[in-house]
Amino acid sequence: QAILLRAVRQQGLASPGSPPEFPRIAAPLKMTTKIEVRPDGVGVLTMDNKPVNSLSVPLITSFMENFPKLLADDKVKAIVVTGAGGFFCGGFDIMEFPKLIGQGPDAYKDVPATQPVHNLI
Repeated sequence: QAILLRAVRQQGLASPGSPPEFPRIAAPLKMTTKIEVRPDGVGVLTMDNKPVNSLSVPLITSFMENFPKLLADDKVKAIVVTGAGGFFCGGFDIMEFPKLIGQGPDAYKDVPATQPVHNLI
């Protein structure tokens, strides 16, 4: 968990002293989640990060932008989080590991990287 926050901070999305959150980014991101509200009041957030919907910084940032939209919609009575392509989620995006490993074992010992998502839910 801590590795993800370190990646976010390294990419300039949050500073070391800031609370663990995923602020908006000036450069456009590939949206890796999409939302819809079904007629029966079910809000659906679909993770779409091929091939297995891995948790990358862009996917988590997109999740953090779209989930509150469902929470704020008065028509939404329940929320389902699902994955595109027959997969829910393949875990953390291993393509991000090399840059994170280089940051050392103490990089995230005090802050769980997934705390912003936990707080949201």
